[in-house]
Amino acid sequence: MNKIKSIFHELRQKSLVRDSFWMLLSQCFSIVFQTFYFVLLARTLGAQEYGAFVGALSLASIITPFSGWGGPHIIFKHVSKDRNLLNVYLGNALILIAASAPLLTILALLFSPIIFSGKVPLIVVLCTFVADLIGLKLIEASTASLMSTDSAKYAALIGILLHGSKFSAALIFSFLFSNHTVTTWALLYCSASLFAALVAISVVIKRLGFPKFRVNTLKPELLEGFYFSISGFSDSINGSLDQTMLASISTLKAAGIYNAAARFIGMAMVFMISFAGASYSKFFQHGAAGINGSWRFARKLLPLAFGYGILIFFVFIFAAPFIPYLLGESFEEAVPILRWFAPLILMIALSYLASDSLTGAGFQGVRSSIQVSSALLNFFLNLWLIPRYSVYGAVWATLATELAKLVGLYTTVFILNRRQIAKSSSL
Repeated sequence: MNKIKSIFHELRQKSLVRDSFWMLLSQCFSIVFQTFYFVLLARTLGAQEYGAFVGALSLASIITPFSGWGGPHIIFKHVSKDRNLLNVYLGNALILIAASAPLLTILALLFSPIIFSGKVPLIVVLCTFVADLIGLKLIEASTASLMSTDSAKYAALIGILLHGSKFSAALIFSFLFSNHTVTTWALLYCSASLFAALVAISVVIKRLGFPKFRVNTLKPELLEGFYFSISGFSDSINGSLDQTMLASISTLKAAGIYNAAARFIGMAMVFMISFAGASYSKFFQHGAAGINGSWRFARKLLPLAFGYGILIFFVFIFAAPFIPYLLGESFEEAVPILRWFAPLILMIALSYLASDSLTGAGFQGVRSSIQVSSALLNFFLNLWLIPRYSVYGAVWATLATELAKLVGLYTTVFILNRRQIAKSSSL
């Protein structure tokens, strides 16, 4: 009973509850937009054309963490402790986006014909990369700036704007265009993302002032920025590599079906993502006392993560048969895929807490090492299983990788925590 009271006492902290409310509100609105946007797009394009967009988008998702070189995370790290540093680190983030995004986009255009064997048009690749490597990264930098200065309300509204813009683009595409090709959609998708990014940056400048561009402050953060990029890259590998490989070495339809099931994973993570976003800066604050402090904070959130994961498991099992009614008959094969994915939410939710405990205590390099290892495991499992089992091979590779990552993260946290306790006892 005392443990339960302790959990609710922590959740009643004013700033965390307020930030969680706004981020949850944002996620709720966003999930509505995403759901209708996804259904409209899947029904309009069909599994084959939708699979082409998924292939380009998943490749962009893998590369996106290197755009900006971890700038938004660096903003969180410094500004959550000293708000006076906001304008400098926002300026740094913008410099890194401007330096990295064009180069990464050019590389993608050079290699995508090899990766997709010409199945995905170059204009689709270009549009998705501009949308994510520039538009999405500008939004991430804006959101980090607002969240780290206790402006969660405006960060939440930007999240709603982003998904609302994409939903509006999907409506225009479905009902105002007669030419329903993946190329047309990619152009609309890019326009929606850039519009939301422009508004986001404008809001930050109006509320918090103009960014300051001080190149001399970049160098000390490049190594940790690299760690943040590697961490995001590893997560993206686990979440997107399978879709890229399905589009490359299997079929576009297989990629579309797999993504349709995976979309429900993203929708189901709405609550945990909003809470993780609101609590992220708190891990840095508690982590000032070392891994013991950040892990003590994470333990109070464990029952919430575990309970939510179990709930979603049963929702997926019983709701899967309704997929063809939502998306059309071409997505009927997604029903068993979603049921295989049922345990994934629990694993991801628990991984969030261990990962953020490491980051908050200054062990981002350790976290990145675990995530890189899991990304390599995911790559080799997909390389082995997809040619043999197509969509099911990708599912099994994802489940095995997430389980291995979960075990690695918690083992590392326990070891580091015990070392700190032993060191403190010996003093």
